[in-house]
Amino acid sequence: MLISIIVPIYNVELYLEKCIESIINQTYKNLEIILVDDGSTDSCGKICDEYAKKDNRIKVIHKINGGLSDARNKGMEIAKGKYIGFVDGDDYVASDMYETLYKFSVKNSLDVAMCNVSTVLNDRIIEYKYNSELVTDDKDRIIEEVFVHKGGGIAISVCNKLFKSITLKNLYFEYGKTSEDLFFALKWINNTERFGRIFISKYFYVQRRNSITHLECFSYKILDNIEACEKNLYYVRQFYKKSIPCAEYSFFIACKVDIIRIYDCIDCDKYYNIIKDIQDKLRYNLFKILNNKYINLKSKVGYLILVIDTRLYIYLQNIIWKIRENGH
Repeated sequence: MLISIIVPIYNVELYLEKCIESIINQTYKNLEIILVDDGSTDSCGKICDEYAKKDNRIKVIHKINGGLSDARNKGMEIAKGKYIGFVDGDDYVASDMYETLYKFSVKNSLDVAMCNVSTVLNDRIIEYKYNSELVTDDKDRIIEEVFVHKGGGIAISVCNKLFKSITLKNLYFEYGKTSEDLFFALKWINNTERFGRIFISKYFYVQRRNSITHLECFSYKILDNIEACEKNLYYVRQFYKKSIPCAEYSFFIACKVDIIRIYDCIDCDKYYNIIKDIQDKLRYNLFKILNNKYINLKSKVGYLILVIDTRLYIYLQNIIWKIRENGH
């Protein structure tokens, strides 16, 4: 069965070859590999073309820069596979990722199969070691698995999943938005009847300080994260009432992450009012945070510090970052 792998690419020349190599060397060979060069100004376009000459499974799209959502949408428009997967151009995958997800999907008649994610920080892999499986047709349980960080981090991402292409029919990522996976999640969940998760890491997320989630200067796109979570929370409150704590959890995480992102900016002091507005959202919901079953005690203490003294929280967060980067 043909699997289409869509790879959006923008100025990641240092990482791209490892990404492509990890895909072309999959143990599952019946692949259509769609490399979408989203107007890269470095050598990414050339690298894509060179690989296309060596492997006839590769198709290359060169387009003007339109962002990650637009690049994925262009790939989806031409994808011919019965299954579709996504890999970001600076990440890579285990050699048996798609064979594992495909067999798991067929065995359990899944619309979407998901694996865990390991974070790669300064070439050090932070692994999440579990060895169990989940299969469900309960939408509330799917939301819980996707919206709540359970070992393996970025579960909301499309990149650690294999979708039946019919599940994504007529669905598109929102153009011009960051946090595109947050905007997209409930769309594919609504189309999913049967979902499965393997609690083994097969996708490797390369965390870079200069990536889209770590900006050198302020951009209002940072706030897309909160907008997406607010929309999801509104929708869940209407249609998936059992999943409200999951959606609230995701919203609280978004607020915390956006404050950290703004403090990562060189001129963050200019945006005190925006930080205060986000801080007020957390303060207003503090009771819900402290009673949310998906937030552990350590994180609840963190939220309290964040609400009381944001600078102290950021200071402590930076210490934790340095410890992680040094591998301790």
